[in-house]
Amino acid sequence: MRTILLSVLILCLSITVRAQTATIRLNPPTADRGLSVMKAFALRASATSWDTTSLSLQDLSDLLWAAAGINRPESGKRTYPSAMNSQDIDVYVLLR
Repeated sequence: MRTILLSVLILCLSITVRAQTATIRLNPPTADRGLSVMKAFALRASATSWDTTSLSLQDLSDLLWAAAGINRPESGKRTYPSAMNSQDIDVYVLLR
């Protein structure tokens, strides 16, 4: 029993260490592409199927910036709200 638990622990640690070693350099986000907010609202519809192609690195960069990017560099404030900027939000990305 002890051997099984130790094996599972080593497996979990090796997966965790491997997952944290890969760094992907992303381009700066682009604010001038895509639809305006009002146009996006007008075209909004429920999806009935999903595309199986991967996101481009630029799309990933734009989505991550929208989720937790710094939009006010002079003060270091981010795109998400938090009371007095006291709480951090973690964003995780899983790629195939």
